[in-house]
Amino acid sequence: AGREALRAAVAEEASMDNMRAYIDCLGDDVSPDTGGDLPSRALRCLFALSESSGSRAERLAMVGGEFGPLVEGTGGTRALVPALLSFLGRCPRDSSEQYLTLLVLNNLSIPAANKRAIAIGHGGAASLGRLLCRDPGCHLLVIILVNLTFGDRSLNLDLVRRREG
Repeated sequence: AGREALRAAVAEEASMDNMRAYIDCLGDDVSPDTGGDLPSRALRCLFALSESSGSRAERLAMVGGEFGPLVEGTGGTRALVPALLSFLGRCPRDSSEQYLTLLVLNNLSIPAANKRAIAIGHGGAASLGRLLCRDPGCHLLVIILVNLTFGDRSLNLDLVRRREG
């Protein structure tokens, strides 16, 4: 029933109500193949939520929320950003899944209120920086890192302090 429920959730129109299912679909236990149907559909739903007009509230909720209880056999996080970062680390370079995951992260990094949560709270700056070292030609990684840090002196100082400390 678990996988069938996930398949049903990703087949519906994108909805914040299905966030737990989208997160589960990105987990390596549910989707060891990042190119599979479940993660691909989940990413398209997440992109739709993060891209829609009037999506500021959704973007804030997607970064700040914890979604549903942990369900046995469906992953180890209730938060979206760690699930996206973990999934991104498993994606092959230049794959459509990598690109779509980066687009979702880019959209989520736009609201000022999300920047610190993604960069420091969820370890996004460090994770994305490591991925950029492995793939220095990935322009979207650079764009997201710039989005996260541009114009926020306090955040930049905190990131430098964390690296030095």
